[in-house]
Amino acid sequence: MEPKKNVKLTSAEITHLWTAYMNDTALICQLKYFLAKVEDEEIRPVIQHTIDVTNGHIETLTGIFNKENYPIPYGFKMDEDVDITAPRLYADTVF
Repeated sequence: MEPKKNVKLTSAEITHLWTAYMNDTALICQLKYFLAKVEDEEIRPVIQHTIDVTNGHIETLTGIFNKENYPIPYGFKMDEDVDITAPRLYADTVF
């Protein structure tokens, strides 16, 4: 049996991981805004659960980037990219 080799990620794999990280950080911003504006108490736990799952994805992706010695993408940030005080545009039923 051959010893295991540390195979580097391909450019396509890195691109996929990078895109997933950017999408997840954008989604976190959207969901936190929705959570701040939601009025329907039945929707609130669904949004919170989705935030928790997405944060788990970001942690996993960060771990992969660190393990592979790749820089962490500069994703979307609540304090830079979202105005939490902006008025809502849609009713809760749209989400």
